[in-house]
Amino acid sequence: MTDSKEEWEVQCEESKRQGDASFRTKDYAAAIQHYSAAIELDPENVVLYSNRSAAYLANSDKSNALYDAQKCVQLNADFVKGYTRYAAALSSLGRYKDALTQYKHALVLEPENSAALQGLQTVTELEKKRQQALIERERELAQVALSKQQQRPQENEVKEENKEIKKQSAKKENDKDDQVDEEDDLLDEFFDEVEQVSAAKPPAATKKEPSSKLKTTLSNLGTSQQQMDRLLQTNYQWRNLNPYYVLGISDPTNADLETIQKRYKALSLLVHPDKCLGGMQQRARDAFEEVNKAIKLLQDEDKRKHVLGLIEAGKKNAKREWDSSMQQQNNTSTATYEQIEEKAIMKIFAQVEMKRRDVERRKREYEKRERTQEDEELKKQKGEREFDSNWRKTERVEQRVGNW
Repeated sequence: MTDSKEEWEVQCEESKRQGDASFRTKDYAAAIQHYSAAIELDPENVVLYSNRSAAYLANSDKSNALYDAQKCVQLNADFVKGYTRYAAALSSLGRYKDALTQYKHALVLEPENSAALQGLQTVTELEKKRQQALIERERELAQVALSKQQQRPQENEVKEENKEIKKQSAKKENDKDDQVDEEDDLLDEFFDEVEQVSAAKPPAATKKEPSSKLKTTLSNLGTSQQQMDRLLQTNYQWRNLNPYYVLGISDPTNADLETIQKRYKALSLLVHPDKCLGGMQQRARDAFEEVNKAIKLLQDEDKRKHVLGLIEAGKKNAKREWDSSMQQQNNTSTATYEQIEEKAIMKIFAQVEMKRRDVERRKREYEKRERTQEDEELKKQKGEREFDSNWRKTERVEQRVGNW
């Protein structure tokens, strides 16, 4: 029986050696076959799973590469290479945030691990590019929204477009989860409220206010209560999509980063939870969070340019609407140009956000289907492996009994 075990170990080592040789010559299919043979002989060997995971990944079999990498971590939670294999498989599937987590775990175990350090840097760049692509996508959506507005300059046609958006949202209702339904309801309510903004507000004064940095930064902010009411009013999640509105900057074009930061400091001090005691702390925390989100957005130069682009698009829409209303003989609207402009800017931010959420929803659904398919495939392969392993164990036992 000792001789049989020694022979088994020799066979396992030989299969591993052949797998390593095939991998070096880039014959990944053969490497997978040899590693699989070795695993059948030693199913608890973490190195074999690690090597086969690398071979699967090199052979573009991402699902199996992920399975073997997970097996490495399960067999030995201190096996650093298992985490780097796991991260590499996740990265190949586009799951960069999950990959970053695994690389960081590897560096906790071995801070100077070169594969983990290089992988962390690479995946960080990939995630950054993904975020940049999302920003570019938002810009494209804004341009699409602007083009549609240019094709429908008349106010009644704009309303028809909004009705069509609502119809499309209703048509997709069966495919959306409860959270998406709630967001659409809030957006419909927001659009209705925006359409009525002219009637709800009294005509504004016609005097032109100076756009000086000093006035923008040091103008009277009022009380903490007034600012919390402004930041947390009905549908504030949609109103606050414009970070310049959150910070109360009325002339974004002439507000440089220094001015923005000064305004943020003044406003954040006013609504800071530590400054608002009693029953106002929760509202203060919510308002403070809105202010923080706004400054983080505007501190990023690319995102700040994107926001300014949306505002400019909204202003162009407002000008077309104003020109159209001036040409109408029976125009009874009492809205001022400033009110129409405010409405148009709020609307374009909401439209772009709605489209962004729809893209994210479809992406989540796609990833969910992908993971479900991966899980089903892994489950099937696991069953086949267990069956094959049990069969081979039974065969080895019968052979040993025959030797006796």
